[in-house]
Amino acid sequence: MAITYGDIDLGSGSIRIDKAATAPSETVTVKTTKAGTVRVLKVKDANLDLLREAIGTPGPSAHFVIDGGRKPIRPAIITERFSQVRKLAKLRPGITFHTLRHAWATGCLVGGMSLHDVAHLGGWKSVDMVARVYGHA
Repeated sequence: MAITYGDIDLGSGSIRIDKAATAPSETVTVKTTKAGTVRVLKVKDANLDLLREAIGTPGPSAHFVIDGGRKPIRPAIITERFSQVRKLAKLRPGITFHTLRHAWATGCLVGGMSLHDVAHLGGWKSVDMVARVYGHA
């Protein structure tokens, strides 16, 4: 994801996800999301309070939230930062952003969320894929 301050509305508690940063070479570029979708996620209650605290005073709307610059940072840097936090939290090395996504989807289904809602919130176009991959839940 490549989220700018303009993608976040702290008043309504919404985050628009419509682009991703990629770095197949030395240059970081911004493109549409892998699925080519636009999602608007709602953040509320204590989570919205945490988001407001983390952002503080938003920067210019075209600047990226992570590091506040005009260009997104390399995705590998985010992975490296996550690895450092994971180590500090004493979590096992196999936990990645990708496995967290799987854990989220599985947890939603175990908690009773419908396949359709998990597919929609997760940004997957295919409910069938969600059933195939996470149906064991």
